[in-house]
Amino acid sequence: MKKKQKKRIIAHGYSRGLIIISVIFIAPVFAENREPKSFHFSLTSPAEKKQKHESEHAAKPVRKYWLSTAEKDLNLEGYLLNPLGEEKELKIEKKEEGWLVSFNTPFKDSEDHGANNVYVVDKKVVDKTLYIRTAKWITVNHSCGWGHGHKHDKIRHSALSFEKIPFEIVPQVLWDDKFHIRTKTGDNLKVFVYSYGKPVENAKVTVVSEKDWQKTMITDENGGIEFQMIRDYYERNWERFHTSHRSRMIVEAEYEINESGNYEGELYNKIIMSTSMPWKYSPALEDYASYKSGLTVGGIFFILTLGGVLLYRERRRKPFLELDFEKKPRKNKKNKNE
Repeated sequence: MKKKQKKRIIAHGYSRGLIIISVIFIAPVFAENREPKSFHFSLTSPAEKKQKHESEHAAKPVRKYWLSTAEKDLNLEGYLLNPLGEEKELKIEKKEEGWLVSFNTPFKDSEDHGANNVYVVDKKVVDKTLYIRTAKWITVNHSCGWGHGHKHDKIRHSALSFEKIPFEIVPQVLWDDKFHIRTKTGDNLKVFVYSYGKPVENAKVTVVSEKDWQKTMITDENGGIEFQMIRDYYERNWERFHTSHRSRMIVEAEYEINESGNYEGELYNKIIMSTSMPWKYSPALEDYASYKSGLTVGGIFFILTLGGVLLYRERRRKPFLELDFEKKPRKNKKNKNE
């Protein structure tokens, strides 16, 4: 009996040990993660799966964008900076599909002609940490019908920083002087991270491609990093390859500050700032140069072959000789007898 009691005690001890271990190591895995995730701008609502494309040369009277998050309890602040650095009105609406951001862009050559910078900022305290999340979108309001009188105005062709934004990404050289996109596969893109208009050193920047390729870098003393845009677009059939295809990527940045404070009555002892900026790039000439060269060589070969066949047929052609056989009139027998 004593041995059985000892075995029961040992078994009971093991079971209690397993329960404690599961609580310590396994329970946190299933615990709710309350840390807010970064969000970004999109042309489609969170419920839509189909991607849309925005052209730099298709002016619209109203621009509309969605936030990628499905969160409903957001305390959003919106900012709009026009190409001249002037603050404009931005509208934020809470819809069933999600959060919709919109603003007016006059359909004419005006102060809004060029690169417009759109921002949405959310702040909240979770587990004594103040999370400041910023989503940024850069859109060009341009039509070739308005002309290219601003082609020498570098400010209208550049992404700007805004001193009211707590954390943002500012890319360099996105368009040429006629607002054609310059970013292509294989190019190096340089971006800077700013906080209230000042560069942020040691911020963590992550680039995520459309096919989930990622690269993380740390900003230098000027708040800058540089990365190469990798090729992310492949077609098994060359006939389906589009030279105007736009590959998508998202540039995200994050920075932590050990600082205590009070935000709307909630205490915090740390600040985590994050920001995002979607962008796009086209295939480089080298990506389809072989295809283009193949078509050129094939076309030349076809023309030479056709020319050779025609030349051969021309040489084999026999000269045309026209013969005129005149019929002599028969003499009348009566006249002959006479």
